[in-house]
Amino acid sequence: MRRLSSPLRIEERELSGGRTQLTRVDFAPPARDHPREVRLFLTAAVCSFLFFPSSIGARIVPNACIGGIGLYDTSTRVLAEWGKPLRRTRTGPEVRWHYKNGSVVLTFDHAAATTSRAVVVAIATTDPSQRTSAGIGPGSTLRQVKAVYPWCSTTGCDISGRDDRSTDLTIKRRRVSEVSVSLYTDYDHVRLPVDPRCRSS
Repeated sequence: MRRLSSPLRIEERELSGGRTQLTRVDFAPPARDHPREVRLFLTAAVCSFLFFPSSIGARIVPNACIGGIGLYDTSTRVLAEWGKPLRRTRTGPEVRWHYKNGSVVLTFDHAAATTSRAVVVAIATTDPSQRTSAGIGPGSTLRQVKAVYPWCSTTGCDISGRDDRSTDLTIKRRRVSEVSVSLYTDYDHVRLPVDPRCRSS
């Protein structure tokens, strides 16, 4: 038996000569208002989507990026991914954008920069939801860190293994308090593309 796509109603109408006509009417029930709680939830969700930038992403790629922001990225990319900073501080040619759970350092004094486009030379995070592929990030214990990076000390370590950039774990009270990815100033003449892994983080 075919299931009707909408409720079924039968109308009965008397015709001349004592005859009766039955007519099937398919109709949709009137829409009901959402409960107040549902309406509030939907309103909040829409407002959040429209007015708040995406939160700092949950992936750390050592030597490359944090939360979708990579070394050599532009300020436009930072704004698109993390939104407007809470405040800015400047030191020489560099400016640091401060966020609730992280920061980004941009500079015009770099081969990859132009007179109108600053580039990212450092990213830091204190967000405990962010992790490397090895599961290390803010909040990780010293024991967890040393299981992956046995050379790490009680104050932290560089896990990059490279000469042109660093990925530093800062440890306080035997837990990772911050993870940062940065370029060494000695390599300001280097001009490389953004690591493609940063676009899928």
